[in-house]
Amino acid sequence: MGISQQAQKLAIRQLSNPLPDQRASADCPAVSAINPRIVFVTLEVIRAVRGCDAETVLKSIGDATRPNLLRWVFDVSPSVGRKIRELRFWKAEIWSHADKWAAPEVIIPQILGTRQGFSRGEIEIQWVVNSTTISRLVNAGELTEVNHKLTRASLAAFLERRLQ
Repeated sequence: MGISQQAQKLAIRQLSNPLPDQRASADCPAVSAINPRIVFVTLEVIRAVRGCDAETVLKSIGDATRPNLLRWVFDVSPSVGRKIRELRFWKAEIWSHADKWAAPEVIIPQILGTRQGFSRGEIEIQWVVNSTTISRLVNAGELTEVNHKLTRASLAAFLERRLQ
């Protein structure tokens, strides 16, 4: 699914000229209150940061015509195609200037870092999910666990499949 050049130019212009209270800065107290181990945040955090309703946030996902485009959003729900999604937003996109036009193959390694394996507990913390969700994802074959570690390859493939 490509984004038209006109929509891309509009989004770039909007992102480069944000209103003062539309983007939290790295010095914002809310940013320092979030533990550095956290990689993804929930819809509720985005609502609190932006001061808007859920519908406004949901409409901005992947829509380059919206002033607050959210590109790096992932559905971590155990079942694909459910009516209820469990969305996680990449924290770096919210509080820094992440490249909204990069390919997933560029961004997902930034999200995961260089490690090859992750314990379930680490992913619970980083992705703000519970142990039941991780167990369901492993049991469904969405994630692969080897020697009590979730593999980097399965996590990367999962994120790419679940990009909204």
